[in-house]
Amino acid sequence: MADVTDPVALAAWFAGHTPSGALASRLAAGADGAVVGVLIHALPDDALRSLDIRAMAGTMIRNRDKAAWEFASRADKLTPGQLAALVETGLASVNMLAGSRPLTDAQWAALDRVDHEGTRNTLDWRYGDLLDRLAGEYRRLFADPDSGLARRMFEERLGRTHTGEA
Repeated sequence: MADVTDPVALAAWFAGHTPSGALASRLAAGADGAVVGVLIHALPDDALRSLDIRAMAGTMIRNRDKAAWEFASRADKLTPGQLAALVETGLASVNMLAGSRPLTDAQWAALDRVDHEGTRNTLDWRYGDLLDRLAGEYRRLFADPDSGLARRMFEERLGRTHTGEA
């Protein structure tokens, strides 16, 4: 498999095999992002977290988008440093990386450090409307402090009343 560079053939082979460290290193250093994408898809989580994304981004000269989308599909498995490297190298955007799976606080913090504006816009785009609607419902439900619904919601969800009493 060391000389195969056809992404379809590699994907078929990876369906039944786990890439060795040597093969993963060789493929990760390749110029074709489609091949790198197949590798990213096939790697176990621990091997994925050991990839040097900065080095990979520097060697890919074609089909970079294919590798970027594979990274995005496994963003929750990447380290905060790897996510930051994807954004810093221009391989992926915050919005792309945030779109597939929930991220940890450490991952969000890393993205925010490298692209604060992109992170803010992504969070606003994904959750802004929901937060606005929740705020409106909160104001409506709690406008009347004697609302039975509001009291039950707080007691069930938070174990306390809307006044903060336990």
